[in-house]
This record gives sequence, structure tokens and C-alpha cells, in this order.
Amino acid sequence: MIIFKKTNCNVCNSSDYKKLYDIKSKVPFTIVRCKCGMIYMNPMVDQSTMGELYSKGYYHGESEHGFNFTNPLQDIEMISLVCKERLERIKSITNVTSGRLLDIGCTYGVFLYSVRDSGWELHGCDFSEYAVKMAKEKLGLDNVKLGRANEAGYQQNYFDIVTLFEVIEHMDTPMEEMKEINKLIRKGGW
Repeated sequence: MIIFKKTNCNVCNSSDYKKLYDIKSKVPFTIVRCKCGMIYMNPMVDQSTMGELYSKGYYHGESEHGFNFTNPLQDIEMISLVCKERLERIKSITNVTSGRLLDIGCTYGVFLYSVRDSGWELHGCDFSEYAVKMAKEKLGLDNVKLGRANEAGYQQNYFDIVTLFEVIEHMDTPMEEMKEINKLIRKGGW
């Protein structure tokens, strides 16, 4: 069972917000705007039950919770082009052209798979047990771990680049998560 909890704004800790709209689904989600301008979901899915939300059904249009995601392997050739462009953009912004890269919330690992021949040492993590299983079984990605980055056993000061594509909005405490993620990045890393 998915558990929801009311939360204060993670930027300013205020409980003063205005409702913007509801997301219609079997599981009701309300989007709010804090007085500081931060937009977030309230109530949030409790992180202890987040893995349940992203079960097998979520990735195949059969979620009992009403949220569905397109199978990322369905259009892998097209998605791979976007992923390769993302890596080129990262390299142009950071001037880091090789090293160790961690993709947090990697789902099936399509980004990692798409850039596997780019010379990077690639790692990924996701808290969906099913997604990690698919990354390993369908795409052969052995460096994908289950859990949040700070729970997956990564060495501190190890990564040159850490990516989070479409992930931060799923975090109930993004400021704390960013502090933990920052510990994994080497000095001068991004």
C-alpha cells in the first residue's frame, strides 16, 4: 500500500502553499505552490513505499495505482539518439570528456546503454527493483544497483559526473538528497 504524507516546502520549510491542480488517477496527487515559489507535490509519496509505485505494471501501462510509464525499450533507437546528445551536452558544459559517471534514477539504464561505447566508466542506480532487473537482463548492464545513491554502496569522492534525468521531482527531501549525492562527486566533478 502506498503511503502519503503531508510535507512542508523543502526549500523554505513553510507550510503556506496554494493548490495549483490535481493529477487525476487512482492515486490522487495534488500539485501546490509554496509562498517562496517552489512547486511540489503535497502530500508526497512516502519514500518507504516509493518502490511499490514503480513496480512492473508502471512500465507496461498496467499500474494498479493509475500511473504508467512507456516501456523505455519500446523506442530505444530514438531514445538512444537523445541520450547521446545529452552526453555531448554534458561534455560541452563541464569540459569533462571521460571518467566515472553515475546516473541516478536510471530506470532500465537506457542512457547508460546508449553511451556505453563512449569511454566512460558507467554506473547507475534506481529504487525500482523491476527496473534494475530489466537493466541487467535486457540491456546487460551489470553496474546498475538497487536503491538510492547513498544506499547503493558507492565510494565517496568517486564520480566525475552524476546525472539525474527526471528524478528530482520524485524526491521528498531533494536538498538532503543533493547533499548526499554531492559526497559521491570528486573535487572538481559535476
